[in-house]
Amino acid sequence: MRTIIPSSLAPISQAFKWLILLCIVVSSVAMGQNSDNSTAPEQTGQSANRNSSQKLKLQQEKSSAISSRQAAVIAKQHAGGKVLRVRASEGGHRIKMLLPSGKVTYIVVGNDGRIKHN
Repeated sequence: MRTIIPSSLAPISQAFKWLILLCIVVSSVAMGQNSDNSTAPEQTGQSANRNSSQKLKLQQEKSSAISSRQAAVIAKQHAGGKVLRVRASEGGHRIKMLLPSGKVTYIVVGNDGRIKHN
């Protein structure tokens, strides 16, 4: 449906369309810059660079890390018994196990797939 605008209002209507378009572009750019919510707008310079390097390091650790399922299999092979719960922790996974003896224990499997401690 096309709206008919009187000729006297045509320049105002065109300017209004450009203003709306400008607002949409500016708001989408602003939202794109803060989409990760981890850096506050007042952070600049070295602190922003530090945050980006920390994010990169975490992404690299996650990409080389084993999955929760893999960690559960490693823990089960190590201790036997039944896996009750797997939780991701700093540097690996913490697995709650029910041993064949009936004892409940925790096993930590590192991101490299090695048992850290019982």
